[in-house]
Amino acid sequence: CAGTNAIGELELATGGKWSGKWETSFGAYTVETILGESHLFSGPTYWEFWIDNRPATQGVCGQEIKNGDTLLFFPGCYGSECPAPSNPLGIEAPPVAEEGSSIQAKVTSYENGTGTPSPASGASVSYEGKTTTTNASGLATLTFTQPGEQEVKVTAPSSIRTETTVCVHNGNDGTCGTTAPGTTTGSGSSTPAPEPYTGTFALVA
Repeated sequence: CAGTNAIGELELATGGKWSGKWETSFGAYTVETILGESHLFSGPTYWEFWIDNRPATQGVCGQEIKNGDTLLFFPGCYGSECPAPSNPLGIEAPPVAEEGSSIQAKVTSYENGTGTPSPASGASVSYEGKTTTTNASGLATLTFTQPGEQEVKVTAPSSIRTETTVCVHNGNDGTCGTTAPGTTTGSGSSTPAPEPYTGTFALVA
């Protein structure tokens, strides 16, 4: 298998903590364990994987990955005893926030394997030990009270959970891209504080 395909990306993402079997009949690996969680290829659950929020069209050895693609492995299921198909979730949120201030996160759902997002209403967004719920537009307001790297986790019924990380700083404390007062450049001059972040945000699925 080429290192630029899905199995190569799985190797990188997990640090090699996955396992499977080589199936001679179709010349490819089957993924059975990821980070200690096992779903045998024989079912009824198995490791399904999606590219850019839609089902992959090839196996892990044949599916090429390009820069900017998103790759998601999750337990799939086949058979009459399986629940309804799960919908992967996505979240957009500013990567940086100031302690005590509020930011807005947008949660989307990718239903029916089309890759088209729709607002995830009623999803639970957890951070800093507290939980809020998205509105009809999939929006949730988050107010951080603790500096540092804060995880934001999203769950919803019949959905594949997602998460992102927000770097929270206390004013210009030298973290999250800010410059602490008195910090100087190599020439000895003071470094001005950066402008508030107004750029694009990353979708993490």
